[in-house]
Amino acid sequence: MLRKVALLALTVCLAGCSTTGTPAARPSAEIALSPAPLSPGGGAEPSGPQDFMAPLHGTPLAGPTGLRFLVSAASPIVLDVDRGSIQQLTGLPVAANRAASSVIRVDDAAVVNTDRICGDCPPDPAVYVARRGSTVARRISSGVAVAPALDRRGIWLRTEQGGRCALSLVGLDGRVRIRPRAIDCAITPRDETSLGLLVSVERKGAVPKDAILAPHDLHTVLSANRILQVIGTRVLIDNGSQVVTDGIAGVFTLTDTKTGSSTNITPPTPIGGASDGKVAPDGRSVAISFEDHSWPGPRQRMDLWLLHLATLRWEHVPSMPVPLTLKGSGFNWMPDGRLALLGRFDAVGDSKLDKMMDAVAVWRPGEPQLKVRRLQLLGEASADNFTAW
Repeated sequence: MLRKVALLALTVCLAGCSTTGTPAARPSAEIALSPAPLSPGGGAEPSGPQDFMAPLHGTPLAGPTGLRFLVSAASPIVLDVDRGSIQQLTGLPVAANRAASSVIRVDDAAVVNTDRICGDCPPDPAVYVARRGSTVARRISSGVAVAPALDRRGIWLRTEQGGRCALSLVGLDGRVRIRPRAIDCAITPRDETSLGLLVSVERKGAVPKDAILAPHDLHTVLSANRILQVIGTRVLIDNGSQVVTDGIAGVFTLTDTKTGSSTNITPPTPIGGASDGKVAPDGRSVAISFEDHSWPGPRQRMDLWLLHLATLRWEHVPSMPVPLTLKGSGFNWMPDGRLALLGRFDAVGDSKLDKMMDAVAVWRPGEPQLKVRRLQLLGEASADNFTAW
């Protein structure tokens, strides 16, 4: 999804469950879901860019799914799709003015970054770790931003004190692996890649930029308008405007830092801005969502595509584009290669548009349809930040 400054707090619960994690009635897999796109008058959906978007649709997601998600919230929750239950992650401070700013998967653990969200209270950024299979989190450090280390055994941690910032590498046990070093407070770490530390640079009054820094001394290895993803020695860049190389035009550029060669890529749709790319577990493709907060207003639009790296061809995820709440929805890869979509949609299946519904959908590349199951989420849901658990 598009990068966000902060995540909304949420409280999530499946129909009939309690906040203690007691299993509730299984979310209905028998609900009839439309197997084909819906359009006004029941006709085929027009081709090409246009205002109409069909509801999220596909075949029912029936039987055991093996899906468990850790979802960001004021108190992050573990959502078990098969049991139809949730459990709160314990060990975190309980307060109405706190929220998790991020939930990331690092190896077999989840790292939760929380902070106060009130305007008149002092900040208290903290980092917690929960091990897979557990719902208990333990505080390991303070810090305003975190990113996974390359070996996935630790995190890069940015701290701030008295208007000065520092960056360090901390193990999942809280032990410092690389001591803090001064860094510009405009820099936010996102991920350590094979080429270095991927960061965002957002200075007041300046156009945001992305960069890759060398972990050993933090010098800039590469700088670009926007880096969507790093895959091995290649960098996928969103230039923000069309570029022409060797007579080929494109808004995206895939640059091989080893050979110096670049290939321009035309986005598959002119509608919406591109999210950060998410690489499939097999490394063969990158999922990118093209999102618009008002298309057509007041609807919000998500359009998921896969970029296959061997051919540089795009594959359209079934049911796309869909109308939904962007701040309440997200996508992520599961370890087994399924792409999961979770969130709040304007409609699901054969229901009417504007009847907001929550659902989970999964898809394997190459399949003709999504598999969809409706859920019941309570409160101001914000599933734009979730991971397999």
